[in-house]
Amino acid sequence: MTSTIDALALRRTLGRDAWLPPEPFSPDGWRLVARDGRSSIIVTVALFDDGADWIHASRTGPDRVPT
Repeated sequence: MTSTIDALALRRTLGRDAWLPPEPFSPDGWRLVARDGRSSIIVTVALFDDGADWIHASRTGPDRVPT
């Protein structure tokens, strides 16, 4: 799968010790799960008609649901 997101750089930024390796998610996205299994992050990209890439990220946790 080819992606516009550098998932390994994302994991390095978040902290390799805190997050499991990224898993492919959707046509152009990644899901990262915290090593403790209590949180996850999903980052996806969509190409709009104007030619711009739109990046969306959401994070969940034990006491948090994305809005």
